[in-house]
Amino acid sequence: MISLSNVIKRQSVLSKSQRLIHQPVASSENVDHDSNLVTISYEEEWLERQNQLTLLEKRLMEEQELRLEQFEQEKVRTLEAATLQGYEAGFVEGQSSGLATYDKAMTDLNALSEKLEQRFQEKLMMMEHDLCVAALQTTHLFLENLLDSDEETLYKMIHKLLIQFRDREKLFIYASPQDFERLVMMEDKIQSILGATVSVQLRLDPELSPRDFRIDSENGAITGGLHSSFKNLEKKIFEVLTDV
Repeated sequence: MISLSNVIKRQSVLSKSQRLIHQPVASSENVDHDSNLVTISYEEEWLERQNQLTLLEKRLMEEQELRLEQFEQEKVRTLEAATLQGYEAGFVEGQSSGLATYDKAMTDLNALSEKLEQRFQEKLMMMEHDLCVAALQTTHLFLENLLDSDEETLYKMIHKLLIQFRDREKLFIYASPQDFERLVMMEDKIQSILGATVSVQLRLDPELSPRDFRIDSENGAITGGLHSSFKNLEKKIFEVLTDV
C-alpha cells in the first residue's frame, strides 16, 4: 500500500524537477548566487512539507484513535445492552419458571403434610386405643384378683345388682362355672338383701364370663359384673376417642 507520506514526497520531487527544467540560463556568478538561493528555498519548502506531513500524519492518527475509541465504546454499549436485555428476558423467564416450581413444590409439600398429619392422627388414635386397652386390662386383672381373694368385695358387687330387684317376687340368679360355688355360699346373704318374701333360685350358665352374673325376673333380665362392666366402659371410651 502507498502511504500518504510517500505520495507527498513524490509530488515534491516532481515539482523540484519541473522548476529545474524551466530555470533560465544566466552567467556563472548569477548562477552561483541564484543556486544558493534556490537551495535554501528548497530546503525551507522541504522542511515545511515535512512539518505538514508530520502534522497530517498526527491528525490522521488522532482521528483513527478517536474512531477506534468510539468503536470500542459503541461495542461495549451494544454488548451491555444485549447482556442486560438477555438478563431481563432470562430473569422474566426464570422468575416465571421459579414461581411455577415454587407453586408445585408448595402443593406437593402441603399434600405431603396432610398425608403425614393423617398418618399421625391414625397412629395417635391407635396408640390411644392401645393405651386404653392396656389400662383397662390392667385394671380388670387387678379387680379380678381382688374379687378372687376378697369375698366381701364380690358380695358388694352382687349386692348392687340385687337391690334393683327387691320388689320382685321371684328371681333367677345365674353365675359362671368359676363363680357358681361362691354364689351358693352367699345364698343366705342374698336372701337377706331381697327379703324373705322373694323367691331366689341359683343357677349355672356356662356362657357367662367369670365375675359376671345375670338376674332374671318376671319383668326382664340384666347382666352385670366385672367383665360386662369393663366391656361397656371400653366401648364408651373408644366412642369418645373416635369422635375427637
